[in-house]
Amino acid sequence: MSRNRIAAGTLAGLIGGLVGAWAMNEFQAIAGEMRNVERERQHVPQENQSDSEDATMKAADQFSRAFAHHPLSKQQKQQFGPVVHYLFGAAMGALYGATAAVFPAASTGFGTLFGAALFAIADEGAVPALGLSKKPQEYPASSHAMALASHLVWGTTTEAVRRIAA
Repeated sequence: MSRNRIAAGTLAGLIGGLVGAWAMNEFQAIAGEMRNVERERQHVPQENQSDSEDATMKAADQFSRAFAHHPLSKQQKQQFGPVVHYLFGAAMGALYGATAAVFPAASTGFGTLFGAALFAIADEGAVPALGLSKKPQEYPASSHAMALASHLVWGTTTEAVRRIAA
């Protein structure tokens, strides 16, 4: 295995991970709109998510506290949360691209296996363990299904872009 092949796989995966993070955001936005339309149709009140902080916003705040020694404002959390999401998506894409360059079987399922593993390890394990979300059992099954679907979108998009970019 040549270093050039691993480097090319890493770069292709990084690009794929960035595009995958974008696709994941778009998927979640569309799914959220569909959920809101269905709630409207059933005359169920909309959930107010405007004041909630997601894991990426909390991670950005923890990073700022650790390295800049000050908390982020609400506006800064809203600005830097997406940066954390894209950086993480790119980093995981780079890891995926390097892994697939060395072990082609890692791309089994056109990125869905890696996306599902990322969901299980990051969303269900690391994020709650780091205090960036509640415990998994505190969320309804529908939230887990949505998060898994989002990671499958990330995985397939990352793989598609990786194959094009490689």
